[in-house]
Amino acid sequence: FFFQADDGIRDRSPSRGLGDVYKRQDVGGNIRRELTKLGPAGTNAIHLHDLALGASNVAKVYTQDIIDEVYTDLLEVEQDIFENALQAMRTITILEKRPEHRRPYGMTFKEAMEYLNNLTDSQKLKYGQRANRLHNYFTDALWMLRDRGLITEESYNALLESGDYTPSNYIQYIEKDNTYRTLESTVPDSGVKRLDQGSEQALEQHLPTLVADYTNRIYGRIMNNEANLAMVDALKNNPNSIIGRMPKKGEKGVPTGYEEFSYMEDGVSKRFFLSEDMAREWVSYDPQIKSDMARIVSHLSLGSTLRFTATTGNPLFAFSNLPRDIFHGWFVSDAFSPHLPMAAKEMKESLKATRQDAWNHDKPQGLLRRYLLGGGGMEFLSESGGTPLAGHGGRPSKLMAGFNVFAEKMSYIGKASELWVRLSIMHRMLENGATETEAIHAARSYIDFARGGSLIKMIDHVVPYLNASMQATRGTFRAFEDNPKKSFIKALWLFGLAGALIIANRLTMDEDLDKISTDERSRYLLLGIPYAQFMDENRNSRSAYVRIAKDQSQGVIMAMAEAMADWMTGKEFNTDLIKQAWDTANPAGGVTALPPLLE
Repeated sequence: FFFQADDGIRDRSPSRGLGDVYKRQDVGGNIRRELTKLGPAGTNAIHLHDLALGASNVAKVYTQDIIDEVYTDLLEVEQDIFENALQAMRTITILEKRPEHRRPYGMTFKEAMEYLNNLTDSQKLKYGQRANRLHNYFTDALWMLRDRGLITEESYNALLESGDYTPSNYIQYIEKDNTYRTLESTVPDSGVKRLDQGSEQALEQHLPTLVADYTNRIYGRIMNNEANLAMVDALKNNPNSIIGRMPKKGEKGVPTGYEEFSYMEDGVSKRFFLSEDMAREWVSYDPQIKSDMARIVSHLSLGSTLRFTATTGNPLFAFSNLPRDIFHGWFVSDAFSPHLPMAAKEMKESLKATRQDAWNHDKPQGLLRRYLLGGGGMEFLSESGGTPLAGHGGRPSKLMAGFNVFAEKMSYIGKASELWVRLSIMHRMLENGATETEAIHAARSYIDFARGGSLIKMIDHVVPYLNASMQATRGTFRAFEDNPKKSFIKALWLFGLAGALIIANRLTMDEDLDKISTDERSRYLLLGIPYAQFMDENRNSRSAYVRIAKDQSQGVIMAMAEAMADWMTGKEFNTDLIKQAWDTANPAGGVTALPPLLE
């Protein structure tokens, strides 16, 4: 899901400077600031709304569990038999109650019975047990809908009485469409795009796709409803809020200047109103609704190729990205001490406590499973280049299945490094006494790739990593806005670290430091290696050094410290270094960059 609001560039209010520009990349920023003013209830609404963005990853965990249990260990020919048996079972159940119903590919009641009767006794036992487990999975999800108040007891029992419950034929029972008058849009409760007839047939054929689609809808609806319930709680506790209000007793229709939202409570549909300005920042969608064209554009512009070679297909990405993520996580979150030495100690402890969960992410366990099931999941940088050109639905071709396996293997280390920092933030928040929801939200929101305006997200498919750059820089400005005292202390530590390093590098590298490009110095922390001088191909003296990637926005602070330290040791004040660091930290420049194909 993502917030569909103004594109994150245009804004009707006057700008108060560059920091204000980046705050506007926080799509939904207005409603967030107003909800924060409402106290704990408002903050909880923000957290649950953000975590609803991770509903598809919640579904992914549960889907992987059941598919591994009943499907993955089967040979391909056995998978076909199992899927055909399931289709025959569904056909029998449906046609017994609705003889007029047309099944995919015209399967009749007689044909379904004959198919099942022709199975051997061992096949009936093998596939029957798996079918029963799958049936229990679907009915357990129905129970969850009832338990969370999304359907009534009567609806739950009626669906159970239908026999072999078939999600693809009963989607209308688990969600409905919401039409927003002022936003001119219609969105299902789950946020997941409706299926066309061809897609439904594909679901009937391919069990993993069927289970994934069903589970996506279930948890999309549950988590969106939880966010709406939290908003209702905030509005009830603050009836005079400019965000919106609850309906008055006996009130009909939608009042002028408001948009109507619905939520479910004890199986009953109820409503609340948000002001039109706030409403467009609260609506959630699934990126899949608009992703088909974006996927094509990304491939045609070679943006996806660059993503794959830079991150997904590049295991070395982890080594450059991990220190940058650690510094960024320390600076923008409140999980660690603002004092760098203490923060380093805390980070070391949290990294040690979470390393096993992070590096075994193919089977989420422990803290990672809690993080993903709480809504912390998203498409990480290491996964962003693995999107195939073909759409979703049906059994993938052998070529596409092979590519997916290859992409997963190549991105494994990169994804582990990204998860490791997030789990460390979650671990430290829990150690500091935060609730599970607060800890997961802190780990997710330190840089949330699912957020961003629709225009920025569209350009991001052509100019890779633009939205990620926007979110990272916005996070630094948000840190100064939310907690200026802590952020200032952290900035002083960065200033001191960079100044100390430049003095140390002058002692080990001397004039060779000036031979390093300004771009290199602005992007990396350099650690000169003592007594490691050599001659380059042009017979010029050089000094060896180790480089560590800087967080782009923190690089500006460090560049100022380096320029000042040089000036204090008798060198010229390096304004070019500061300018280069500023340009690097300014992702808005990426909007005018050429796509990879043209470059």
